Amino acid sequence: MSATRTGIVHLPDPFVLEHGDELHVAHVGFHVEEQAGPTVVVLGGISAGRAPTWWSQVGPERAIDPREVRVVGFDWIGGGGDSRGPLPGERFPAITPRDQARAMARALDALRVDTCTVVGCSYGGMVALALAAIAPERVDHAVVIGAAHRPHARATAWRSVQRRILDLAEELRDPRRGVALARALALTTYRDDVDLDRRFAGRSIDDWLDRHAAGFAERLSAASYRSLCASIDLHDIDPEDVRVPTTVVGFEPDALAPAWLLDELAGRLPVLAARHRVPTIHGHDGFLKEEAALDAILRTAVPSARVAA
Repeated sequence: MSATRTGIVHLPDPFVLEHGDELHVAHVGFHVEEQAGPTVVVLGGISAGRAPTWWSQVGPERAIDPREVRVVGFDWIGGGGDSRGPLPGERFPAITPRDQARAMARALDALRVDTCTVVGCSYGGMVALALAAIAPERVDHAVVIGAAHRPHARATAWRSVQRRILDLAEELRDPRRGVALARALALTTYRDDVDLDRRFAGRSIDDWLDRHAAGFAERLSAASYRSLCASIDLHDIDPEDVRVPTTVVGFEPDALAPAWLLDELAGRLPVLAARHRVPTIHGHDGFLKEEAALDAILRTAVPSARVAA
């Protein structure tokens, strides 16, 4: 049986960021499913927390089995968990995926993790690439799901509009409503047009948008949403710097991480382990919805599968 441990790791003060700003009193929240054996770091999107309960691929008999491997997760700096986030009235500095990776490397030191397999989805895939680029000696294998080495320009435009919604809502002194509206817009970019039309053609989509957006607004502040949304757009990793075995997984179609951009990443990686294409009607949300396809992929990529085999 594995034992769960949670806590925080304090970072150097100040923690100097990629673009020159300094973050004071910085720390990273972690979650560990303690188990003898190899370590698998699991990273999700901007709404995921340090506990991997957000993902069906983690659990007994699943591709990432906490009974076989040590599962580690982190809260995002700038997010709404136990890592350092924006304080009331604070001008929070720009945080990049490379900054997140540097903080995680410090946390892995504190947890006495020398090497790991890192599995990242969406924003977590960006951070996985960053960790593999800055600390290749500690990454055995990077599994990058629904993410490329840079953001797509159209996706950046969508996020720019989301941040402007946040700004306008703050001017109107209704920041939570701004988060809900911005998230509602984001939801339409995560799903494929075929899926949305199949579900909502001829009837209102408002209730679905409002329900999911309201729940998100309760978990994440406007400042945190703005920080993580901007962090995606600051993502920029040279694929040639990722000198570890890397598996690239994409969903087709995916408006946020299109196949051609993932092909570019795969073609430039020095050590491409595999390039998987997963047909889906769920768009970018395929990393949450395409359970069978991801199970098969992960069982060839993470240590738990090799142990089980």
